[in-house]
Amino acid sequence: MLQLLNLLLLPSLTFSCTKEFPHLVYDGQCSYYSGSYSKTYDSAKSLCASIDSHFPMFYTEEDFDKFLTEYRNSFPWIGLRCDGVNFIWEDGTVATYTDFYYKETCDASKVDRRFYTDRNYDERWNAEDNHNISTKYYVCVADVRSCKLFFEVMFEK
Repeated sequence: MLQLLNLLLLPSLTFSCTKEFPHLVYDGQCSYYSGSYSKTYDSAKSLCASIDSHFPMFYTEEDFDKFLTEYRNSFPWIGLRCDGVNFIWEDGTVATYTDFYYKETCDASKVDRRFYTDRNYDERWNAEDNHNISTKYYVCVADVRSCKLFFEVMFEK
């Protein structure tokens, strides 16, 4: 009976972030912002991976708008790349939503291109061909939902 009652309470759960990832961004994901530190794409991506996180990915305009409420004017790397045919998010999904400032296409000549949000271009996305030299701020996003603890406590006894 107690487990059934707990299931009924699920919709009222709220997400809370840890001190390591203090900002709730969107869809139950929390984030860490590099602040005044910038890194190359690969260095920042490796750092995020080392703390079980990834660059931001935006599946909808709403996701991106929620991200901007926290990180407007920060121009961080985002988890988008060109595979030679499609724009792909870090998790392997094909990007169906994009917000490039300039018309951007994906073809074999652009597979090394990486992307970031750019405050100089209305917060829209811009390409960086020199991502192994150029540095940007970065945001690491992690799925740290408070309901994980809820399930561990309530259903694994």
